[in-house]
Order: sequence, then C-alpha cells, then structure tokens
Amino acid sequence: MNDKGVVTLVCLVVSPSLCDFYILWKEGGTPQDEQNSEVVTNPPQKTHSGSYTITSIFTTSKGKWDNNVKFSCSVTHAGLDTGTGPREISVSKPSVLEPMTVTLNPPRAYSLFVNHQAVLECVINGKNTNAVRNARIAWNVNKQSRRDGISEVVKNDQQTPRKVSTLTLNRRDWGTVNTVQCSAESNGITTGNQELVINHGCKGYSVSAHILSEESMNDKGVVTLVCLVVSPSLCDFYILWKEGGTPQDEQNSEVVTNPPQKTHSGSYTITSIFTTSKGKWDNNVKFSCSVTHAGLDTGTGPREISVSKPSVLEPMTVTLNPPRAYSLFVNHQAVLECVINGKNTNAVRNARIAWNVNKQSRRDGISEVVKNDQQTPRKVSTLTLNRRDWGTVNTVQCSAESNGITTGNQELVINHGCKGYSVSAHILSEESMNDKGVVTLVCLVVSPSLCDFYILWKEGGTPQDEQNSEVVTNPPQKTHSGSYTITSIFTTSKGKWDNNVKFSCSVTHAGLDTGTGPREISVSKPSVLEPMTVTLNPPRAYSLFVNHQAVLECVINGKNTNAVRNARIAWNVNKQSRRDGISEVVKNDQQTPRKVSTLTLNRRDWGTVNTVQCSAESNGITTGNQELVINHGCKGYSVSAHILSEESMNDKGVVTLVCLVVSPSLCDFYILWKEGGTPQDEQNSEVVTNPPQKTHSGSYTITSIFTTSKGKWDNNVKFSCSVTHAGLDTGTGPREISVSKPSGNACFLI
Repeated sequence: MNDKGVVTLVCLVVSPSLCDFYILWKEGGTPQDEQNSEVVTNPPQKTHSGSYTITSIFTTSKGKWDNNVKFSCSVTHAGLDTGTGPREISVSKPSVLEPMTVTLNPPRAYSLFVNHQAVLECVINGKNTNAVRNARIAWNVNKQSRRDGISEVVKNDQQTPRKVSTLTLNRRDWGTVNTVQCSAESNGITTGNQELVINHGCKGYSVSAHILSEESMNDKGVVTLVCLVVSPSLCDFYILWKEGGTPQDEQNSEVVTNPPQKTHSGSYTITSIFTTSKGKWDNNVKFSCSVTHAGLDTGTGPREISVSKPSVLEPMTVTLNPPRAYSLFVNHQAVLECVINGKNTNAVRNARIAWNVNKQSRRDGISEVVKNDQQTPRKVSTLTLNRRDWGTVNTVQCSAESNGITTGNQELVINHGCKGYSVSAHILSEESMNDKGVVTLVCLVVSPSLCDFYILWKEGGTPQDEQNSEVVTNPPQKTHSGSYTITSIFTTSKGKWDNNVKFSCSVTHAGLDTGTGPREISVSKPSVLEPMTVTLNPPRAYSLFVNHQAVLECVINGKNTNAVRNARIAWNVNKQSRRDGISEVVKNDQQTPRKVSTLTLNRRDWGTVNTVQCSAESNGITTGNQELVINHGCKGYSVSAHILSEESMNDKGVVTLVCLVVSPSLCDFYILWKEGGTPQDEQNSEVVTNPPQKTHSGSYTITSIFTTSKGKWDNNVKFSCSVTHAGLDTGTGPREISVSKPSGNACFLI
C-alpha cells in the first residue's frame, strides 16, 4: 500500500463444482460497475482437490482505506430463481487489523452415547476482545435458521478471547440433520459460513479392536488400543471408548479419533486410538470401543467390540461356510455352518452365536455342537433353511461372544440373477490316467455375471457328498473378458472309467425359486471317444426377404451314427421351450453324419425374438446349449456398394462387388444380393457375408462380398444389395443399393 498508494482487495469464491458466479463490489454501500471501476474478475480455476476458485480483485486508494471506508463483495450464482439472496462479505481497515475466525466443532461421541444429545460448538476467536464479546453468532440447520437450543459464553483461558456458542439437539433430531452452518458478525466484521456436512447411509461397515505389541508396552509403560472402522462409503461415525464399562469422555481422556481416510480400494477407514496404563492392562481391565453412525434413527443399537489381556492371548475366530450342494440337491435344504475356533476351551464352549438373515436376527432352525476332533476345540452352529426360503436370501451373517470376547461379523452375500450361463464336462488326457491310475473330471460353468452356483457330482447316478468324496469346487474366477468361470474337479479310479461308469455334474444356482430344474452334463468313456457337437446357424437373408420367414438350423455332428440319429434336440426361444414349427432330417453327405433340426418363424414373430438356444441329448451324451443373441435397435446405419478395380477384373475374369453396412451400434443385419433383379440364395451363389467388426471409433462394419463373371458385368447387368435388420416389425422396408458398369458409382433406389 505505501509504495503504490493503492489498496488491493480480493474476493475469493470456492465451489465444489463448476458454477457461474456473479460478483459485485460496493464502496461505502454504493455498487461499483465493473466497467467504470478498477475491478478484475477472473474465470474459474480448477484446483488439485477438484474444487473451483473464482477471484475478483478491486483496487482503491489508500486514502479511502485509511478513512475506514467499508468495502463489500456480494456474490450470487446462476441459480437466480432459488429465492435466496446473495452472500455478502465486508472488509475495512479495522477488520483487517483485528480479524475474527470461526470454527465449527462436530458433536462429541460422549454426549451422543451418554446424554443422547448432539452438542455442537461454534467458536469465535479474535484479538479484539470487544469484537469477540459483541459477536452475533448465527446458526443454520438444514439451510434453515435455528434460534432455540443455543447457549453462549465468552472464555479468556487462551492467548486470545473466545466466544463459544453451543447448539444442543436431541439424538432423534440429530438423525434428520444433513448440514449445519454457523457464522458471526461484529462491528462490521463478518466471518464466512463454517459448514458441517453429515454423511448418512452407513451400511456394510465392520468394527475391530487391536493392541500394539507387547514390546511397545514394556518400553513405554503404556498400552495403545486401536478401534478400526472400515466402511464401503463415506459416513460419519461416532466412537466411544469404555474402561471397565465406564464411558470415557474424549475431552478428558487419552483418546484421538482421526477423520476418515480413503483407501486404494475405495473404502474408508476411521481409527480411534485409546492410551491406558500397562498396570490396568495387566489387571485384566476390559476396554471397549462402541461405534454408532449418523443414521441414528434406524432403531439399531451401536456395535461394541471389547478387548482385554486374556482376549488378546486367547482369541476366537469365526468362519461361515456356505451351503453344500449335496444337501441342496438331495435334501432340498440349505445347511450353513458357523464355526467358532479358539485355544480357550471354556470360551469356545460358552460362546453365544448370533445369526442374521437378510439383516434380521434369526433364532429358529439352529443347532449347536462342540467338536474336539482337531488341535483346538470348535463350536459349530448349524442354520438349516428349506430350499424355497434359501431362494429369497441375500445376506447371512454370524458372530460370537464369550467372556467379553466378541468376534466380528462374518458375512455371506448370495449373488442371484444367474442368466446366460453354460455348463460343460471335460476329462484330462489318457496319458495322465495311465501314469496315476486315476481319472480327473472337470465340470466348467461359464457365467456372464457373478453368481452363486452349486455343483453336484453323480457316479453311476448316485449323488456324491462333497464331504465324503474326491470333489474340489473352486470359487468363481473373473476372466479378462469380464465373465466368470467356476470349476469343480472330481477324481475317480481308472477302473470305474474303463467299466463305462457314467459321471454327471448337475448345476443349479442361487435363484432356486425360478421353477427351472438344474442343468446336468454327463460324461463316460464312450462319450469321450464319440462326442457330439452342436452348431446353431442364424437365419439366411434369402428366406427372410423372399419367403418372409426366419429359418434357423441346429446341426448335430458326431462319428457315432446311432447317437446322432437318436439325438433329441431341444429348442428355446426367449428362454421358453419351443416345440412347434420344427422339422428334422439326418444327412450323410459329409464325412460324419449330421442331424439337422430346423425351426421356422414367420417374419413378424422373428422381430420379437431376443435369444434362441438349442441343445441335444443321446445315449447319455449331452451337449451344451448353443445360444444366438439377436441384437435389435438398429438406427443411424448407412449402406454403400463398391467394386474392385478394373485391373483385378482383367486378371481374374471375375468381378467382385462389396456391400458395406456401417452402424453406430452392434446390430443383426441381413443382406440379400440380386442379379438383374433376381434374388440370389446365399447357399447357391458366390456370396460371403462376414460377421460385424468393431472399428477403432466404436462403430461396426458388416461386409458382404458377391462374385460374378466379367461377362455379365460388361453386359451391363445391374447388381443390387438389399439390407434389413433385426427390427423387422418396425414397418420400414429394406434399404437397397444398386451398381452396374455404366453407373460406376452406387445409387440409391427408393
């Protein structure tokens, strides 16, 4: 100021998102037009944290500043119809010399747990005692002004005076609060709003208690306990420590609770550290951390984890085992086991085990037993649900408590919605059988989404209990393509295999109430030597255009003529069994016999089809489902026709024409070529239509190639490619492009 004789004021707006703000400066209450005054307002700048800052600079004379002229910046934004007035901040020479600061402290856990109250403090600091004493403090709760439940006091116990305004809300009301703001004004000095945002919706979190190593205790004579909360989403948690059952006020005890930290996996961790003496620890005082959250109106109590010297030396662990396939298939029951392990036999025997199904406490259908068949005792609690009820279950949890030792919740999440999966059975090579004298069979399930599958093996038709047989079923593995594979391995003797025993893997899934039975694949030595394959061919364009019919072929191939002739072929359209419009024939025109099942649909019906599946079974040999997915929604595509160069015609005596379809999305197109107006059946002419190819830009290209003689081309025969798509019921006709020697280039025919 002294060097230039001017004073530069800056108005700073900080926003969590990009927004248009309008800033007006006032000098002594008079608005200043930015065209006529020394005002520069900069465009928004994005910070490293992702927020945006907008600065407006106002230049005035030092004389006005020294004369205590009050300058104000008034801010509004693009939401001008919200009914709320602009925010205004004022500054003058006295306020710069004697500023005030405002701090908004969140509620302490002690008051929430013990007094059932949320107590918030708005603290005003400043060097000017009069300004602080006379400060008028304003509260807003959920953007509404709040005047009740407030008390104020001035404290001089620090270097600068403080005015503390306390807002007290009962626990129920606090559960409805989303935002709290406080600000202050005194002698023309206005502080900005301090805001506290309360994060609700706290689900799926876990609580655990830990202790630092014995070595750290001996060195320092203190014990440090850590309460760890892990949450999948950002949420406000309140943690209260208890010593011997007595709640500890975080203001008066050695408690430090840190703000949430985001991990690399996207979850949040909150740590609360409690320090006590080694003497109390050695005297087996029990310490507990009790955790609740911002959703205080949920009606559920806090979670409490306890720790003491004995519990650290003799912990208990909990394991929740999913239901076995054998019980689901044979007994029609889902049997789950919650297993408690621990070195302390009394603690394990006395453990109280709690079950929750779909977040609700469950007490029926439960049995318990203590087992001593391993190095450490085990208490096993068994929950039995009938098959129908199991189909409605989304989550199961179990936990245990004994002598103040509490285990965390073990949770099983059941993944439903199992659609579009395939099942196949495989056998390792003959060489591996000869070397080991055993046969290893693999049942492979491939699913487009994560789903809970249950796989039961049968030997000669007899179900095999996975507890008593050589069965290993692995958890789902995600592939590079995004699908999931589940493998179940069954080991049997080479003697049984050589005796043609039939082995089957039967697969069902978590959607047990769908009314559809399991899928079963069988394998035996003959079926491995003489397999059948199934191919599902899409409809030909010729039949769609000329006969107005979609004709699909399900072709069964195999070396064993009897197996192929006797094959029973099943069709599904839109996941529903289809038995009409089907014909079958056995063909021997190739090296191996073929059975061809033909499904014929009229053109209108074909427009409503999303999926078609076919499979076959013969003499215990079952093929997997072959599925055709029809891609509808074909919009914005283009069609063009091209011809190779004249040079290529002269060399080969043929003319090659290309019909090119470009589509912004994946869609099923049907392309029919015409020669001199006569449709060409792709089975009987030189037509090759390639599947869609995705380009770098994300669009799809489909090419159909038609080969004809140079003689026809030179005789000016007209060739056309006609294009339609899977949306056959839209009422719009096909697009047709024609090309001939005189026309040179493609032309549209309407």
